[in-house]
Amino acid sequence: MKKSGARGAASRDDDAYKQVPVKPGDDLILSRQCPSVEALYHDGSLELPENANNALILALPPFESQERFAKAMTVSFAVPHSDDARKLPASLRLLGIERISRVLALTDAHLQLLDWIHISLRHRYRGLVPRRSLGNIAQRNYRETQRGRTKAIFTPDSAHADSIFVLGISGAGKTTAVKMVLSMFPMIIQHTEFRGVRAHFTQVVWMMVSCPPNGSVYTLMKGILHWFDENLGTHYVEEIRSRSNTGDLIMAVIDKLKMHHVGMLVIDEIQFAVKSAERADLMGFITSLLNDGQCLFVLVGTPDAGELIEGTIRNLRRVGSRAYIPFEHFPAPADAKRLANSIVAIDFLPEKPDNLEEIVKTLIEVGAGSPAFMKLAWEHTQYMGERAAESKVTPALVRAAVKQAFSLVKGLLEALRKKDMVALDSYRDMAVEQMNTIRKKIAMDRKRRNMKIAPRVDEVSENFSKCVAVLLNVGWPETQAEEFARAKLMSDPTITVEGLLRLALEGKPGNT
Repeated sequence: MKKSGARGAASRDDDAYKQVPVKPGDDLILSRQCPSVEALYHDGSLELPENANNALILALPPFESQERFAKAMTVSFAVPHSDDARKLPASLRLLGIERISRVLALTDAHLQLLDWIHISLRHRYRGLVPRRSLGNIAQRNYRETQRGRTKAIFTPDSAHADSIFVLGISGAGKTTAVKMVLSMFPMIIQHTEFRGVRAHFTQVVWMMVSCPPNGSVYTLMKGILHWFDENLGTHYVEEIRSRSNTGDLIMAVIDKLKMHHVGMLVIDEIQFAVKSAERADLMGFITSLLNDGQCLFVLVGTPDAGELIEGTIRNLRRVGSRAYIPFEHFPAPADAKRLANSIVAIDFLPEKPDNLEEIVKTLIEVGAGSPAFMKLAWEHTQYMGERAAESKVTPALVRAAVKQAFSLVKGLLEALRKKDMVALDSYRDMAVEQMNTIRKKIAMDRKRRNMKIAPRVDEVSENFSKCVAVLLNVGWPETQAEEFARAKLMSDPTITVEGLLRLALEGKPGNT
């Protein structure tokens, strides 16, 4: 394998690799995931005969029908909301609008991915036995063979690894779908005993990392080792600090993937590797792992990565490519309608819409059926409805809200109308940023309105200005000075400048 020379000191010294692992505790979806569980083994009759005695496979969730999986996932990701939310105070209704961003809809692509991961994990673990921990089983089989009752000492290992490609443009929901499916599997399983044999070993069922934006193989490899350190309490990153080339890091990663029986390595944002000068090294790493049969690869990225990945995979010697799962930016009509129904169910306005079906149709129209844009459209509909004291959502309100929010991103409305995927891919981040700006503005307007209806408005305004000015003079940052003064005046509009400054000095940043 090709080895890179020493990299620049700046890239070696920064902590970019710490951002590569996806941190379940900080993730909206994976925060529900328990990082580590103690092994429980399901009935071997639920597996193929050749897998019925494999501890690594029996510790996985049993494979069930798509109907049962769909029901379980629907319940797991349901967003709690009821009509009682319409009666909440205005401030809580505004806070509740963030629920819309949590709406997740199940599609056929989710179930297809779940099926293939179940199949490929069994392919990965078939014949794989933690020999140090389960050596007694081999000894038992050997003893039986020597007594005339011939048995296979060990089941042969798999000859190659599998790979699954999940590709689609930004905002299509591919990363969200992968995380939803991952949540159906334990991340780490701790084994202690299997069928009467003491067996202490760790099974990492899945790990998820992101390809760094600069496509650095060194950062990605170090990030994978950092994943182990964060989740298993190891010190692999420290152990490789003295190594000076990417090749050594790759070999360290391969060693740890073997040691911890990693079933599946998910690499998100794989498109960053396509534009990287080191893409040959990265694809070489993937090639080595697939050829050596180490673990299942799930590569998630945009379509521009597809050609490179497919070309690489076709040249592998023993790889078995399981599935290519495209995520369309505009879902099938049935999926779009299902998602839109879930989105409009999060409604905080005082009354229900007169014609819910018409609202759903309008939302799909203005959002072009795109999950990302339909959520943004409905969020702003709720904000605008609350701000204008509307009693219920109407098609006109939805269209007006979208026009107000999306027209600020030049060209976005036209791209939605034409379903221009290339343009929408570039507009999505700008639209989200614009929505955040609007949220802040609405929040600020609400604070201003509250202050205006308070008694002694002029004195409150004067106190606010004087306090902010004095705080700036004594070294407070402007943002903190304004926030502190505003908070105190909101809680007690009658407070004097002297009293407010006294509180400010007691709470000055850095004071204890």
